[in-house]
Amino acid sequence: MSKKNDESEALNRLANARSYLLNRAPYIASTLLNLSPVPVWRPEITMGVTRGLVLYIGMPWILIEPEFKDENTRDEIIGGCLYHECEHPLRGFERLEALPNKDMGNIAGDLGINCVLIREGYLLPSWVVVPEKFKFEPFLTMEAYYSLLQEKMDQNQKTLQQLCQQSMGGGSSGQDPAGGGGSTGAPPQVWQPKVGSGACGGVAGGVVDPSLEAELDAEYGKSDIEVEAARHQTLDAIKSHIAQHGCGNMPGHYEELIQTRYKKPAVNWRRVLQTLLNRAAGNIMAGGADYSMKRPSMSSGMTGIVSPGLVDMEIELAVVRDTSLSMGTEELQQVNNEIFHVLKKTDVEDIWVIDADTQVHSARRVKTKDIPRLTAKGRGGTDFHAALKHIRKLRPRPQIVVYMTDGDGPAPKTPPRGFAVIWCIVKTDYARRPATWGTLVVCDKNQELKKPRMRD
Repeated sequence: MSKKNDESEALNRLANARSYLLNRAPYIASTLLNLSPVPVWRPEITMGVTRGLVLYIGMPWILIEPEFKDENTRDEIIGGCLYHECEHPLRGFERLEALPNKDMGNIAGDLGINCVLIREGYLLPSWVVVPEKFKFEPFLTMEAYYSLLQEKMDQNQKTLQQLCQQSMGGGSSGQDPAGGGGSTGAPPQVWQPKVGSGACGGVAGGVVDPSLEAELDAEYGKSDIEVEAARHQTLDAIKSHIAQHGCGNMPGHYEELIQTRYKKPAVNWRRVLQTLLNRAAGNIMAGGADYSMKRPSMSSGMTGIVSPGLVDMEIELAVVRDTSLSMGTEELQQVNNEIFHVLKKTDVEDIWVIDADTQVHSARRVKTKDIPRLTAKGRGGTDFHAALKHIRKLRPRPQIVVYMTDGDGPAPKTPPRGFAVIWCIVKTDYARRPATWGTLVVCDKNQELKKPRMRD
């Protein structure tokens, strides 16, 4: 069978598993459909999800895994793996960040997730970790399992891998103590991190290859704000499902999660901005024979899986500095600093820098290294129409525009054609989102802003 046919078969298996899961648990759709699938032709990879919700799938694994041979259960097992991966972002990154050992945090999280899914009747691979294999009580929190794992390691003077090897070498096959569903075979004699057993990706702490995940997130990862939005939408869908159908057919552990959906996360906005810029500007080389994941193939939308496309142009970037009076000297200095520190991590050397308040005062093409020395021109009111209109006259025209502003001014009701806009909001007493369109980054951990103020 050719590699093309292999990939087609793998995509079919993934699509069937997603359909199965969406049919059985429709309330999980927002998280599941926000996972961006990317094929990885590496034998040590099973399935993982990055912090930016990139779902990377080991093509050899999904094609030749013995537990997928039975067509009667294949969709359910792969669907169980997908549900498992969805559970990690739903439970919140902030809990994982509090744990010193992220690999052990992945195991602890997997213990809590797997016993719940098995109780709910989902099928999982035989290698997944479950509490009874470690002689732990079921249905505890990730933090409780983390403490138990640490205590067991200290008592037995074993590493995490040795402890998992010992626990997975025999005992229960993963059946729920209450008699629910379970895994599909005897546990393997040799333990190694896989999906559901310590290698679920950066979303859970267990990263097989950090450089791979960093590349995937830079190419197609979602921002912290987008990830949190998908989480909130899923939890709202769960609440709505309970309201319509009652709690009887809903996993009980979601009750606690629903109560957290209004908790404001601490957003690493610098990483958000870096991710958005990397998507468009990072490491793209021009040339008729070059391919990049940052310019996905047009067929990606049809297959549901991201594949690299032909690169025939370099990305042009523009930064607009709001030089109105509402942006004080301190805020303008912050703008300069952030532009410089973010862009110096990319391959972009020349950019457009535009100073504008109610009108455009300057449009300069400068070297990134010269940004800290640029003086501001303007200091009037604020109106975003002029700068966005002027950008269309620039040659070369930018494909992505970062508008550094406090947002307190009128903006067009519809987005401009020909380029994408990132609203990078600097916090002032007037800070607000300028428009309902465009991508938003707030230069502060508190993401609450005033409502958009728009007029034609």
